[in-house]
Amino acid sequence: MQIILSNSNDEQFYISIIAANKETLMWSETYTQKHNALASIESLKKNAWCASIIDLTNDETTSGYRFEIDNSTNKQFIARFRAPSNEIMISSETYTAKHNAINVAESISNGIQNAEVIDNT
Repeated sequence: MQIILSNSNDEQFYISIIAANKETLMWSETYTQKHNALASIESLKKNAWCASIIDLTNDETTSGYRFEIDNSTNKQFIARFRAPSNEIMISSETYTAKHNAINVAESISNGIQNAEVIDNT
């Protein structure tokens, strides 16, 4: 697994989580400051491996760092990782099957601590 820090087209920064098979699992919104993106990477490595995976489609709730499985606007499923402040740190694409969104969260949880960080800025 790799965590890639990149520049966006508008000179901001974003994070991508890439699986061993080169599939992009999740990505962040953009950050205006590189140090904020780097702090987010450190937080992901520190907290995602032990975070709960909750299914909002089954009305599960929790607080703290957590992966959420939820319905997307197109009636599919999405995985996202939230901080205790409720900020969405990273999100996945949408999936037609809920188990695919769960698999993404589990993959990141299992591999994030040892993920290689690549700074492409």
